[in-house]
Order: sequence, then C-alpha cells, then structure tokens
Amino acid sequence: MTYIITFGLIGFLLLGTPVAVSLGLSGLAAFFLEQGTRMNVPMIAQRMMYGINNFLLLAIPLFILAARLMNTSGVTTRLFNFATTMVGFLPGGLGHANCVASLIFAGMSGAAVADAAGLGQVELKAMEEAGYDREFSVAITAASSTIAPSSRPASPWLSSVSWLGFPSGGSSSVASCPAW
Repeated sequence: MTYIITFGLIGFLLLGTPVAVSLGLSGLAAFFLEQGTRMNVPMIAQRMMYGINNFLLLAIPLFILAARLMNTSGVTTRLFNFATTMVGFLPGGLGHANCVASLIFAGMSGAAVADAAGLGQVELKAMEEAGYDREFSVAITAASSTIAPSSRPASPWLSSVSWLGFPSGGSSSVASCPAW
C-alpha cells in the first residue's frame, strides 16, 4: 500500500497535477486497490472525517496565524526592541538581538515558520536599516528561527503527541526541557 501511494504520488506530480490533488488521487487509488470489490463507501467519508478531526494538528496553522496577528499589531516590533535593548550594546548587537528575540518568540509560537513569518520581517528590516548585508541578515534570521522547534509548544512535539496518541498536557513538561 505504501508503494502505491508513493509511486502514485510521484506519477501524478510528474504529470503536473497539483500536490493536493496528487495526494488525494494516490490515496484513493491505494484505498480502492486494497479494498477491491468489498469496498465500503461510507467508510471513505468516515476515514476522511477522522483525518481532519484532529485538533492538535489544527494548532500548527494557528501558530502561523498568531505570528501574523502579532506582526500586524506591533507585538513583534516591541519584542525586537526589547531584545535590542538587552543585547544591542554588544558587538554585532542586532545579530544577538535577532537570536534573543527569536528565542522569546519561540516560547509564544513554537513553529519555525511562524517565527520566520512573524518576527523575521521585523528583524530583516531593522538589520538592513542598520547597514547589515542582506545575505547575512537572511542567514541569521533563518538560523535563529530554527530555535522554535526545540521549545514548547513546538510543531514537531504536537505532531508526535498526536500521532502517538499521548495526552498533550502530561507530555508538555517533557517537551520544554531541550529549550531551557
């Protein structure tokens, strides 16, 4: 079944089919080939609803939404100004402030993509205004955004808790250990 999904997905993608349609068609092909003539049509709808009825996986796009809302409301600007006040006096202060702001923001968002989307815009703008090279600014912002997956509530932590069926409340204290 895994081979059917993998090769079906690659085949559909090579034909130029969009990714979402390719995933759906290869999954349906695997389902039909596995069930054969004893296919149970209501079970298709039940499996589809079971797949999207997972509230922990809904948290990941909401992290990105929260980052965009914080960016729009000015929270990320204030956060970066706070980090600049803390470590801005050091040599290469904006690079240090970039890392400190990302560390603080990681505790709020938990997703590297949310960190890059929300705080990254503020960091890049401030570093370019201070005269840093664009390549260096992008490199340090990308590197500091990867702090988020090692802290709680991280996207990989939520995904693994959901897939393994563990309670999210009890395992949250374990997930905070790597970051601190």
